[in-house]
Amino acid sequence: MRGFGVIRELNGQIIIAFSEHLKPTAILNETEGTVSGNQISIPAIVLKPGKDIVVKVSAEAVKMGSGRASLNFTADFLVNPVISQESTNIY
Repeated sequence: MRGFGVIRELNGQIIIAFSEHLKPTAILNETEGTVSGNQISIPAIVLKPGKDIVVKVSAEAVKMGSGRASLNFTADFLVNPVISQESTNIY
């Protein structure tokens, strides 16, 4: 019988890209990263078994329409990035 693998910490990177309707302004918690143009880059994130990661960011509206933020998590063990998207209407 085969056993299950050991659950361990995983290292990865996060990039949050914003649509032209939003401009990222800051990372609000103690996560190390950079704000540049229309994206936020977090080059070193550690996922621990059974734990959540909370990344708080702020953005300002720059144009009316459907503003979107798309988070891409990449890591060596992933063939494709994990993608999460949030949207808001800007009036």
